[in-house]
Amino acid sequence: MLNRFFMKIIDRMSKGFFLIWMVIFMTGCAAPLTTSTVGSSQPNAAASSATTSTITRTPEVVETTPPLAKSPPNTAFVLGDCQQAAPPAGPAGAANPGEEGGKPALPSDPVQGLQQALQLANQEMAAAAQSTSLNDARSHAEAVVNILVGYWGCWYGDADGNGVVNDPSNGYGVLPAGRVQSAAPDTRAAQVQIGWALRVYAQGDINAQKLVRIILGDVKQWQNEPMAAYQQIQNVVQNSDTNHPQVGKLNGQAVQAVAWARLILIKAQTSEQAHGFAENGLRNMAEALQAARQIG
Repeated sequence: MLNRFFMKIIDRMSKGFFLIWMVIFMTGCAAPLTTSTVGSSQPNAAASSATTSTITRTPEVVETTPPLAKSPPNTAFVLGDCQQAAPPAGPAGAANPGEEGGKPALPSDPVQGLQQALQLANQEMAAAAQSTSLNDARSHAEAVVNILVGYWGCWYGDADGNGVVNDPSNGYGVLPAGRVQSAAPDTRAAQVQIGWALRVYAQGDINAQKLVRIILGDVKQWQNEPMAAYQQIQNVVQNSDTNHPQVGKLNGQAVQAVAWARLILIKAQTSEQAHGFAENGLRNMAEALQAARQIG
């Protein structure tokens, strides 16, 4: 009995010591783990704190591009062909507007002057469409351009290079001037050439102004920036070819007719191509002439 009693006591004490040892063991293992965790987290916190203290937020910079100034049109052709002291000299028949020398006198009525100029240009365009040779077509196309742009207009002169300035008109032009004008004060050419179309527009009623827009297109541009308007014609002619003309991009029947005539002079390689350009121009001339005849 006594032995069993002691055995039980020893057994319970062994279990107690074992439990105590386990607690001590577990406590000893947990302490380094806790210390390690804290130790490893503190440097990170310090680093984070240090980083936070050294980084400063810079304001966000938004780059703004100032608006581009309106680029001036490419005036290379204008400077070369239009800003001359005077158009190329021609024979007696190519005298300044209003001068003696074979030119019709300037009519006192602007409507009459507009109608006469368009009628002459229409006849020359029809002759170009019926021409028997390329040279003949170019000669009539030269006349169309000279009549419509006038003595001080761009491209006035001997465009086909045959030594003769073909211009059966009085030289005043349907379109306004495209050159720097300078003439002796004792000639009527000293008057500023604004062209018949703008004169009719300035003196006409609302209906007349509407009809002039059919002929001239962008009246405001021709009033304020005639050089830019001539440049548009030049650009269309340069960018066109016989199969893909771009004349339809221009406004105004007379303006388009000038472009078709220029295509005959510059781009046509055969009489057939010239006839095609002239037939298109003839349709424009018919529309322009019809509008002019409706102006009372």
